[in-house]
Amino acid sequence: LVYAASSSCYGLAEELPNSETAPIQPEYPYALSKWLGERAALHWAQVYKLPAVSIRMFNVYGPRVRTTGVYGAVFGVFLAQKIHDRPFTVVGDGTQTRDFVFVTDVARAFLAAAVAPISGQVYNVGAGNPQSINRLVELIGGPVVHVPARPGEPRCTWADIRKIQRDLGWKPVVSFEDGVKVMLSQIDYWKDAPLWTPESIQQAQVARGVAAAPEPPGAVFRQAAEQVPVRQQTVRGEPEHPLRHAEIRGPRAKGASAAGVPAVQVPEAGPVGDEVEATLAVPLGLKDTLRCA
Repeated sequence: LVYAASSSCYGLAEELPNSETAPIQPEYPYALSKWLGERAALHWAQVYKLPAVSIRMFNVYGPRVRTTGVYGAVFGVFLAQKIHDRPFTVVGDGTQTRDFVFVTDVARAFLAAAVAPISGQVYNVGAGNPQSINRLVELIGGPVVHVPARPGEPRCTWADIRKIQRDLGWKPVVSFEDGVKVMLSQIDYWKDAPLWTPESIQQAQVARGVAAAPEPPGAVFRQAAEQVPVRQQTVRGEPEHPLRHAEIRGPRAKGASAAGVPAVQVPEAGPVGDEVEATLAVPLGLKDTLRCA
Protein backbone atom coordinates (compact mmCIF):
# COMPACT_ATOMS: atom_id res chain seq x y z
CA LEU A 1 0.00 0.00 0.00
CA VAL A 2 1.33 3.44 -0.95
CA TYR A 3 -0.65 6.14 0.82
CA ALA A 4 -1.03 9.52 -0.92
CA ALA A 5 -0.24 11.91 1.92
CA SER A 6 0.28 15.67 1.84
CA SER A 7 3.05 18.03 2.83
CA SER A 8 0.33 20.28 4.28
CA CYS A 9 0.75 18.32 7.51
CA TYR A 10 3.88 20.42 8.18
CA GLY A 11 1.79 23.59 8.44
CA LEU A 12 3.68 26.85 8.88
CA ALA A 13 7.07 25.25 9.21
CA GLU A 14 9.79 27.28 10.90
CA GLU A 15 12.72 25.20 9.64
CA LEU A 16 13.25 24.60 5.93
CA PRO A 17 13.55 22.41 4.01
CA ASN A 18 11.06 20.06 5.68
CA SER A 19 12.43 16.65 6.57
CA GLU A 20 10.12 13.74 7.36
CA THR A 21 10.87 14.28 11.06
CA ALA A 22 9.69 17.90 11.05
CA PRO A 23 6.90 18.76 13.54
CA ILE A 24 3.37 17.91 12.42
CA GLN A 25 1.17 21.01 12.77
CA PRO A 26 -1.75 20.99 10.31
CA GLU A 27 -3.38 24.40 9.93
CA TYR A 28 -6.73 23.39 8.41
CA PRO A 29 -9.04 20.33 8.17
CA TYR A 30 -7.71 19.01 4.85
CA ALA A 31 -4.17 18.89 6.21
CA LEU A 32 -5.37 17.16 9.37
CA SER A 33 -7.41 14.58 7.46
CA LYS A 34 -4.48 13.67 5.21
CA TRP A 35 -2.20 13.19 8.19
CA LEU A 36 -4.77 11.08 10.06
CA GLY A 37 -5.09 8.89 6.96
CA GLU A 38 -1.33 8.43 6.96
CA ARG A 39 -1.37 7.41 10.62
CA ALA A 40 -4.13 4.87 9.93
CA ALA A 41 -2.22 3.33 6.99
CA LEU A 42 0.98 3.03 8.99
CA HIS A 43 -0.95 1.65 11.96
CA TRP A 44 -2.26 -1.16 9.78
CA ALA A 45 1.28 -1.78 8.59
CA GLN A 46 2.43 -2.12 12.19
CA VAL A 47 -0.46 -4.17 13.58
CA TYR A 48 -1.45 -6.35 10.63
CA LYS A 49 1.92 -6.47 8.85
CA LEU A 50 0.42 -4.93 5.72
CA PRO A 51 3.32 -3.49 3.69
CA ALA A 52 2.65 0.24 3.57
CA VAL A 53 4.55 3.45 3.00
CA SER A 54 3.38 7.05 2.84
CA ILE A 55 4.29 9.63 0.22
CA ARG A 56 3.98 13.23 1.42
CA MET A 57 3.49 15.11 -1.84
CA PHE A 58 4.40 18.74 -2.13
CA ASN A 59 2.98 20.97 -4.91
CA VAL A 60 2.17 18.50 -7.68
CA TYR A 61 1.26 19.82 -11.13
CA GLY A 62 0.76 18.38 -14.59
CA PRO A 63 -1.73 18.04 -17.46
CA ARG A 64 -5.39 18.01 -16.42
CA VAL A 65 -4.66 19.56 -13.02
CA ARG A 66 -7.92 20.72 -11.47
CA THR A 67 -9.27 24.23 -11.08
CA THR A 68 -12.24 23.15 -8.96
CA GLY A 69 -12.42 23.09 -5.19
CA VAL A 70 -12.50 26.13 -2.99
CA TYR A 71 -9.54 27.76 -4.69
CA GLY A 72 -8.19 25.23 -7.16
CA ALA A 73 -4.54 24.44 -7.85
CA VAL A 74 -2.58 27.50 -8.97
CA PHE A 75 -1.55 26.04 -12.35
CA GLY A 76 -5.11 25.22 -13.37
CA VAL A 77 -6.37 28.58 -12.14
CA PHE A 78 -3.71 30.54 -14.04
CA LEU A 79 -4.09 28.57 -17.28
CA ALA A 80 -7.86 29.02 -17.28
CA GLN A 81 -7.32 32.74 -16.74
CA LYS A 82 -4.75 32.92 -19.54
CA ILE A 83 -6.93 31.19 -22.11
CA HIS A 84 -9.77 33.62 -21.30
CA ASP A 85 -7.48 36.69 -21.38
CA ARG A 86 -8.04 37.41 -17.71
CA PRO A 87 -5.34 38.58 -15.28
CA PHE A 88 -3.69 36.06 -13.01
CA THR A 89 -5.02 36.28 -9.45
CA VAL A 90 -1.77 36.31 -7.52
CA VAL A 91 -2.20 35.82 -3.78
CA GLY A 92 -0.28 38.40 -1.80
CA ASP A 93 2.83 39.85 -3.43
CA GLY A 94 3.73 36.68 -5.32
CA THR A 95 7.10 36.23 -3.65
CA GLN A 96 5.89 33.17 -1.75
CA THR A 97 7.53 29.98 -3.02
CA ARG A 98 6.22 26.48 -3.66
CA ASP A 99 8.04 23.20 -4.21
CA PHE A 100 6.43 22.35 -7.54
CA VAL A 101 6.98 18.77 -8.70
CA PHE A 102 5.79 17.39 -12.03
CA VAL A 103 3.23 14.58 -12.05
CA THR A 104 5.40 12.09 -13.95
CA ASP A 105 8.08 12.44 -11.30
CA VAL A 106 5.46 11.78 -8.64
CA ALA A 107 4.24 8.68 -10.51
CA ARG A 108 7.79 7.33 -10.57
CA ALA A 109 8.07 7.93 -6.83
CA PHE A 110 4.88 5.95 -6.18
CA LEU A 111 6.13 3.09 -8.34
CA ALA A 112 9.49 3.06 -6.60
CA ALA A 113 7.75 2.94 -3.21
CA ALA A 114 5.38 0.18 -4.34
CA VAL A 115 8.07 -2.22 -5.51
CA ALA A 116 10.64 -1.56 -2.77
CA PRO A 117 10.93 -4.12 0.07
CA ILE A 118 10.28 -1.36 2.61
CA SER A 119 7.34 -0.82 4.97
CA GLY A 120 6.32 1.67 7.63
CA GLN A 121 8.25 4.57 6.15
CA VAL A 122 7.29 8.14 5.19
CA TYR A 123 8.85 9.94 2.23
CA ASN A 124 8.73 13.51 1.00
CA VAL A 125 8.21 13.95 -2.74
CA GLY A 126 9.03 17.35 -4.16
CA ALA A 127 11.55 18.88 -6.52
CA GLY A 128 13.64 20.23 -3.66
CA ASN A 129 13.86 23.51 -5.57
CA PRO A 130 11.12 25.99 -4.58
CA GLN A 131 9.84 28.46 -7.21
CA SER A 132 8.05 31.76 -6.57
CA ILE A 133 4.56 32.45 -7.86
CA ASN A 134 6.03 35.47 -9.63
CA ARG A 135 8.39 33.12 -11.51
CA LEU A 136 5.41 31.01 -12.57
CA VAL A 137 3.65 34.14 -13.85
CA GLU A 138 6.80 35.13 -15.74
CA LEU A 139 6.95 31.75 -17.49
CA ILE A 140 3.25 31.65 -18.39
CA GLY A 141 3.11 35.34 -19.34
CA GLY A 142 0.24 37.73 -18.73
CA PRO A 143 -1.14 40.57 -16.57
CA VAL A 144 -1.57 40.23 -12.83
CA VAL A 145 -4.08 41.31 -10.21
CA HIS A 146 -3.23 40.79 -6.55
CA VAL A 147 -5.68 39.33 -4.03
CA PRO A 148 -5.26 39.23 -0.23
CA ALA A 149 -3.14 36.52 1.29
CA ARG A 150 -5.03 33.68 2.94
CA PRO A 151 -4.55 32.77 6.61
CA GLY A 152 -2.85 29.50 7.44
CA GLU A 153 -0.82 29.28 4.24
CA PRO A 154 2.99 29.00 4.39
CA ARG A 155 5.28 31.49 2.71
CA CYS A 156 7.43 28.64 1.48
CA THR A 157 7.07 24.90 0.89
CA TRP A 158 10.33 23.06 0.45
CA ALA A 159 10.89 19.31 0.54
CA ASP A 160 13.98 17.67 1.93
CA ILE A 161 14.14 14.69 -0.46
CA ARG A 162 17.37 13.11 0.74
CA LYS A 163 15.60 10.18 2.40
CA ILE A 164 13.74 9.02 -0.72
CA GLN A 165 16.87 9.52 -2.79
CA ARG A 166 18.83 7.33 -0.40
CA ASP A 167 16.26 4.58 0.21
CA LEU A 168 14.51 4.33 -3.16
CA GLY A 169 16.98 5.88 -5.57
CA TRP A 170 14.36 8.39 -6.73
CA LYS A 171 15.00 11.94 -7.87
CA PRO A 172 12.98 14.44 -9.93
CA VAL A 173 13.97 14.77 -13.58
CA VAL A 174 11.50 17.32 -15.02
CA SER A 175 12.70 20.90 -14.58
CA PHE A 176 10.23 23.61 -13.65
CA GLU A 177 10.72 25.37 -16.98
CA ASP A 178 10.10 22.16 -18.95
CA GLY A 179 7.06 21.35 -16.87
CA VAL A 180 5.53 24.77 -17.55
CA LYS A 181 6.14 24.26 -21.29
CA VAL A 182 4.20 20.99 -21.17
CA MET A 183 1.33 22.73 -19.41
CA LEU A 184 1.21 25.54 -21.96
CA SER A 185 1.25 23.04 -24.84
CA GLN A 186 -2.01 21.59 -23.49
CA ILE A 187 -3.68 24.83 -22.47
CA ASP A 188 -6.86 24.06 -24.46
CA TYR A 189 -7.78 21.58 -21.75
CA TRP A 190 -8.72 24.50 -19.48
CA LYS A 191 -10.99 26.36 -21.92
CA ASP A 192 -14.12 25.10 -20.13
CA ALA A 193 -12.64 25.11 -16.63
CA PRO A 194 -14.15 27.30 -13.88
CA LEU A 195 -12.77 30.81 -14.11
CA TRP A 196 -11.61 32.39 -10.88
CA THR A 197 -11.78 36.15 -10.46
CA PRO A 198 -10.97 38.40 -7.50
CA GLU A 199 -14.72 38.59 -6.80
CA SER A 200 -15.29 34.81 -6.85
CA ILE A 201 -12.21 34.25 -4.70
CA GLN A 202 -13.55 36.77 -2.17
CA GLN A 203 -16.92 35.00 -2.16
CA ALA A 204 -15.25 31.63 -1.60
CA GLN A 205 -13.23 33.00 1.29
CA VAL A 206 -16.32 34.52 2.89
CA ALA A 207 -18.18 31.23 2.46
CA ARG A 208 -15.40 29.41 4.28
CA GLY A 209 -15.19 32.04 6.99
CA VAL A 210 -11.62 33.12 6.22
CA ALA A 211 -12.44 36.64 5.01
CA ALA A 212 -14.93 39.36 5.77
CA ALA A 213 -17.64 40.25 3.28
CA PRO A 214 -16.82 43.41 1.31
CA GLU A 215 -18.45 46.66 2.36
CA PRO A 216 -20.76 48.32 -0.19
CA PRO A 217 -19.26 51.38 -1.89
CA GLY A 218 -19.67 54.59 0.08
CA ALA A 219 -21.02 52.97 3.23
CA VAL A 220 -19.73 54.57 6.39
CA PHE A 221 -20.36 53.09 9.82
CA ARG A 222 -19.36 53.66 13.39
CA GLN A 223 -18.59 50.70 15.59
CA ALA A 224 -20.78 50.37 18.63
CA ALA A 225 -18.68 51.18 21.64
CA GLU A 226 -20.30 48.84 24.11
CA GLN A 227 -18.85 45.33 24.55
CA VAL A 228 -22.07 43.35 25.00
CA PRO A 229 -23.22 39.86 23.97
CA VAL A 230 -24.06 39.48 20.27
CA ARG A 231 -27.82 39.28 20.68
CA GLN A 232 -27.83 42.63 22.46
CA GLN A 233 -25.37 44.27 20.09
CA THR A 234 -26.32 47.59 18.54
CA VAL A 235 -24.91 48.52 15.14
CA ARG A 236 -25.12 52.10 13.91
CA GLY A 237 -25.14 53.32 10.33
CA GLU A 238 -24.66 56.89 9.28
CA PRO A 239 -28.05 58.59 8.63
CA GLU A 240 -27.28 59.18 4.95
CA HIS A 241 -26.61 55.50 4.24
CA PRO A 242 -28.99 52.51 4.51
CA LEU A 243 -27.85 49.92 7.00
CA ARG A 244 -26.86 47.01 4.74
CA HIS A 245 -23.50 46.11 6.23
CA ALA A 246 -22.41 46.27 9.83
CA GLU A 247 -19.57 45.47 12.12
CA ILE A 248 -20.03 43.60 15.34
CA ARG A 249 -17.99 42.97 18.46
CA GLY A 250 -18.42 40.45 21.21
CA PRO A 251 -17.88 36.74 21.92
CA ARG A 252 -18.65 35.67 18.36
CA ALA A 253 -15.92 37.90 16.98
CA LYS A 254 -13.16 35.80 18.55
CA GLY A 255 -10.71 34.54 15.95
CA ALA A 256 -12.50 36.24 13.09
CA SER A 257 -9.64 38.42 11.99
CA ALA A 258 -6.55 40.14 13.27
CA ALA A 259 -8.77 42.93 14.52
CA GLY A 260 -11.31 40.47 15.91
CA VAL A 261 -14.18 42.18 14.08
CA PRO A 262 -15.97 40.09 11.46
CA ALA A 263 -18.24 41.62 8.88
CA VAL A 264 -21.97 40.94 8.93
CA GLN A 265 -24.26 40.96 5.92
CA VAL A 266 -27.65 42.54 6.65
CA PRO A 267 -30.25 41.41 4.07
CA GLU A 268 -32.27 44.63 3.98
CA ALA A 269 -32.15 48.06 5.48
CA GLY A 270 -34.61 48.55 8.30
CA PRO A 271 -36.08 51.53 10.05
CA VAL A 272 -34.33 52.72 13.16
CA GLY A 273 -34.95 50.24 15.96
CA ASP A 274 -36.06 47.37 13.71
CA GLU A 275 -34.50 43.97 14.20
CA VAL A 276 -33.12 42.14 11.16
CA GLU A 277 -31.62 38.71 10.65
CA ALA A 278 -27.97 38.71 9.61
CA THR A 279 -25.48 35.96 8.87
CA LEU A 280 -22.03 36.21 10.37
CA ALA A 281 -19.18 35.70 7.94
CA VAL A 282 -17.25 34.10 10.80
CA PRO A 283 -18.08 31.60 12.19
CA LEU A 284 -19.82 30.25 9.11
CA GLY A 285 -23.56 29.76 9.27
CA LEU A 286 -24.34 31.29 12.65
CA LYS A 287 -27.29 33.71 12.73
CA ASP A 288 -27.93 36.41 15.23
CA THR A 289 -30.38 39.20 15.68
CA LEU A 290 -28.94 42.67 15.21
CA ARG A 291 -30.66 45.96 15.92
CA CYS A 292 -30.46 48.79 13.42
CA ALA A 293 -29.77 52.19 15.00
